[in-house]
Amino acid sequence: MRHSFATSYLHAGGGVEDLSRILGHSDINTTYRRYVRPNVEDLRRGMDAVL
Repeated sequence: MRHSFATSYLHAGGGVEDLSRILGHSDINTTYRRYVRPNVEDLRRGMDAVL
């Protein structure tokens, strides 16, 4: 459930900093390593913003 919540939260536009606090991580890098997995659409939006 924890991973499902974190994934849903991020895909809904929630911030990693807030998610880290919600999950009780003392180090934000823990949140990045375990829960942040950019998908193709995220990468495409990022590239479109730059170009």
